[in-house]
Amino acid sequence: MSVKSALDKVLATRTLEFPKERRGYDPAERRQHLHDLMRHLFAESFWETETAFVVECTHNLRPSATAADIDNVAKSLDIVVPEQLRQFWEICDGAELFVAKCKGEETRYRDAVVCYDIRGTSDTGPKRWTGDRNVIDLTRYLFKNFRECLGDDPGFKDMLKSNYIAFCDAYDGNNQAILLDGPEYGKVFMLHHEHTYCPHDEKDCILNDTLAPSFESWLRLLAETRGYGGRGVNVGSI
Repeated sequence: MSVKSALDKVLATRTLEFPKERRGYDPAERRQHLHDLMRHLFAESFWETETAFVVECTHNLRPSATAADIDNVAKSLDIVVPEQLRQFWEICDGAELFVAKCKGEETRYRDAVVCYDIRGTSDTGPKRWTGDRNVIDLTRYLFKNFRECLGDDPGFKDMLKSNYIAFCDAYDGNNQAILLDGPEYGKVFMLHHEHTYCPHDEKDCILNDTLAPSFESWLRLLAETRGYGGRGVNVGSI
């Protein structure tokens, strides 16, 4: 399966699910909390199944990137852009996937829940709390944060760049990222803010859950789980 066919499966998915069960939560308390949250977000425009709360969703793709745009990412970050991410940008230069329109009290603060804001190569997307609009700004910001927090650590002091590219906003300071070195090169993992965005260490991941072995398989996971599966067990679904 190609990146395009995996993305097509995502685009054909028109509902977003929020599972009732979550590790570490009492099932009854989780269900009640999630039900109240769904009401707050979507008023009466959601429904319930045996295992999840469900709401209609859409997806927004930006125009495709040019070869020069993608090459600029490689040059700016001094990396080789993962081939599957390159294929994605050739289709769309960033995307908002699993977008559910808010209809409840939450409309005072935002128009929609955007589960996956995938960054593009340039400043075409919305500006987020970190001040970034693209993968260059985002990855640089996270590396700067890491250096300020742990730059004096003997194990990191000579590191000049990160070993991942952060490509998607997971809210609350968390991001999805792609590993750029080692035997698991290309895998998608959750970059948790509590790790101060440290370079990824496959032997000591802790909260940095592995989400999928590749970007393409991560997209397929989004479609197969109707949105909720692309965030890992340590980051909430909303």
